[in-house]
Amino acid sequence: MVFAALAVGGGASAIVGGVPDSHTYVGGVIQAQVHDGQAGFERCTGFLIGPTHFVTAAHCFDGGGGAIQVTFDQVLSPSTSHFVSATIAGTIDDIAVLTLGVAQPAWAGLPPVNASASASAVDIVGYGVQGLDPKKTPTGFGTRSIVTTPVKSAGNISDQFLKVLANPGPCLGDSGGPNFLSGTSTVVAMTSSGSKNCNGVAYSERIDTPTLLAFLARFANS
Repeated sequence: MVFAALAVGGGASAIVGGVPDSHTYVGGVIQAQVHDGQAGFERCTGFLIGPTHFVTAAHCFDGGGGAIQVTFDQVLSPSTSHFVSATIAGTIDDIAVLTLGVAQPAWAGLPPVNASASASAVDIVGYGVQGLDPKKTPTGFGTRSIVTTPVKSAGNISDQFLKVLANPGPCLGDSGGPNFLSGTSTVVAMTSSGSKNCNGVAYSERIDTPTLLAFLARFANS
């Protein structure tokens, strides 16, 4: 299962257990899509690595979908947010880099190689589910939020992914969101996949590997 959230009308889903976040270079991205005959907006999260280049999750996009739009508003709403247009500049694994039509004033730097090696916790930012009722129904939507969650052993996939708790942690709508080394501004991974019920564990694709850093360096600071 993935964290992209298809919804009709009113609001994206936000991070489980989070509080409002102030990283102005973290944004929400939407694309109009049709799933199983139902029209709505796919909603994900992402972050700038340059004034016009935005990192998010590749699985959020449909080649037959509508225009891709990005907002840096605190609240993500297809009807009220201020959006800039975006196009896909490149992809690798589950990571997509978008080129924005309007330059932005602040962005995240790329991490050192293997910066996540000693991480015991990460701060995850996203626009997804604020919380869930006992039947796993979202109880809040669309506010950029941040939560700290432990990093667990990812075993034989640790060279590509961080394994993190999903409650508190990422949920529907948080795909593409940055994972900071806890208490720092260093982004080491991007939220990628997890449980449809937003519990148990989730997985974030590391951006601090030599391969990913070489790919992202083509777009950084530009």
